[in-house]
Amino acid sequence: MKTCIVTACTGNYKAHLKSIDHLNVDGFIFGDISDENLQIDGNRWKRIKETYFWHNDPYVRAKYYKCFWHQIPILNEYDAVMGGWYNRNKKFTFK
Repeated sequence: MKTCIVTACTGNYKAHLKSIDHLNVDGFIFGDISDENLQIDGNRWKRIKETYFWHNDPYVRAKYYKCFWHQIPILNEYDAVMGGWYNRNKKFTFK
């Protein structure tokens, strides 16, 4: 089963994504966070800078990628898509 994790980093804040290299999944990072504010560990994360949805509220923009992933063509090849909410405690929670 081909599986991926989807998360989004939006707005003007700093984010640090831990490695998912030990998992048998691909990871996708959506959102408009600037490169200098995003630290990515590992090699399995793929940064997607293409915008599929716009809203003035960065929280709403991030929520789109996690809730409406089925409308993003590059994710069609996956059997399972997990929308990860990366919280301030640096832990993933899945909805």
